[in-house]
Amino acid sequence: MSLIGVKAFFGGGHGSDGPSETAEVRVDGLLHEAASRVLAGLGWPRPADGLSYARTFMLFVHREDA
Repeated sequence: MSLIGVKAFFGGGHGSDGPSETAEVRVDGLLHEAASRVLAGLGWPRPADGLSYARTFMLFVHREDA
C-alpha cells in the first residue's frame, strides 16, 4: 500500500497592485503544471474587490495488489 498526497491551492482577486491570481496543484510535493493550469481555468467565483483563497489536501491510498 502506498499513500499519495494531493494539495490544491487557488485564490486571488484585486489587491493593491491590481488583479492577481494563483493556482497550484502538487502531487506528493511536486508541482503538477498541467493540473495547475486546469484549476486556474475553471469558472471559480472571483471577488470584485479584495482577495479570496481556498485550499484542500487529499490523501489517496493505492493498494499494490488491486
